[in-house]
Amino acid sequence: MVVNFDRYDAVRPALWDAYLTHLRHYSRQWGEHRASDEWLATLRIGAEPSEVVDHLMDEIIEDDPDHLPGDAWMEAGIVELEAQLATVLSSHGYGQEEVRRAVGRAQWRRRRHAPDDVVRNLMRRGISPQAAYETVLKLCQWDNWHAANSPRAAELPRKTLSPLSEIEEDPSDGWLARLRRGS
Repeated sequence: MVVNFDRYDAVRPALWDAYLTHLRHYSRQWGEHRASDEWLATLRIGAEPSEVVDHLMDEIIEDDPDHLPGDAWMEAGIVELEAQLATVLSSHGYGQEEVRRAVGRAQWRRRRHAPDDVVRNLMRRGISPQAAYETVLKLCQWDNWHAANSPRAAELPRKTLSPLSEIEEDPSDGWLARLRRGS
């Protein structure tokens, strides 16, 4: 059974404070554009990710009017996604350094490997199966949401993720295992 995702889920209200902390952290990491406490207070709890990206994009452009809207949108989107992923991982008890490494690894690997293989890679690096699965699930939702809202929506494939039990049955992450699986 393959699971399909067609929307990008908002952060659960119980994790909202952790999400705001990560949103602040990643906005600083991506440049001078900072998510101030005043700005974060304007976000409603459980806001849809598109609302967060729009708010952050407006903040970036207001701070630097010469910033191109497309670049601001991309920067805001990356900040929001990284905050989402960090929130998922930290809700499973991982510390900031582990979260930072895992977010970077998942972001890099998702461009080159199938979602199931990204889960396997995170598991091999010490992330629990459930946390790895939920992190890649969030990436699939993100990619599918953006693909569905793209002018080229009909051309872009949707990301799918197998059930965790199937991924755990074959946790091998090497190139030979990926070749054998065809992923």
